Amino acid sequence: MKIGHEVVRIGSVGSTMDEIDARAQAGAVDGLVVLADEQTAGRGRMGREWIAPPGSSILCSVLLRPDLTPDRLSTLPLLVGNAVAEAIVEVTGIECLVKWPNDVLIDCAKVCGILIQSRLKPSGIDFVNIGIGINVSTPRNALVEGATSLEILLGEPISREQLFVSLIAKLQTVYDEFILTRGHPTLERWRARAAFIGEEIAIAYNGSELIGRLVAVDDAGQLLLKLPSGEVVALGGGEIQRGPRYVRPGS
Repeated sequence: MKIGHEVVRIGSVGSTMDEIDARAQAGAVDGLVVLADEQTAGRGRMGREWIAPPGSSILCSVLLRPDLTPDRLSTLPLLVGNAVAEAIVEVTGIECLVKWPNDVLIDCAKVCGILIQSRLKPSGIDFVNIGIGINVSTPRNALVEGATSLEILLGEPISREQLFVSLIAKLQTVYDEFILTRGHPTLERWRARAAFIGEEIAIAYNGSELIGRLVAVDDAGQLLLKLPSGEVVALGGGEIQRGPRYVRPGS
């Protein structure tokens, strides 16, 4: 399967993920990508909106139909996040961190959000819908608090097309590994750029807040949090709310 064998380019759409949902349910094959210049009803994790000025972001969704059991999807968000980070580094030279489970950060500011949703059928996975939003030239006045864009950081224009081509290639690489390992890929490249490992964090989980030290992320993609009691809990979901600002080594 080749990701991007078909790329549907749309000027304005409510949500690229809604577009993939509709096409998938109509029988579209895996590897289809929908790319939009503008979203009017884009969404992120935790029910948030993802709205950006026209032409300022990479706004795309990818359709996958992995022949795996649903429990093997837990590492996919990490692989996608790392693919985005590697594409940004390749095109801009700007180093990135990945925040569990699937944000991409630069100097602790969010530059990309990823949302992955799956639809199941009695025999397993029907399809997986991967939504990716990368702030490329989004101006400061259009960014939410805690976010940034690549052109703000680099100080010069960036080709969205070049970044999109790199992104598709990186996604293909990680997805090939994901399928080859039957959903048991190595997470070492993700761990090498992971934010907040070994630091005190707070994480929103099941309507409450847990505070502890982020010990590691295991091979299943679960976050291992050491509570003040000394107990280590494995979390398969949730969102890191805060953590010490990352300081580059030697800075």
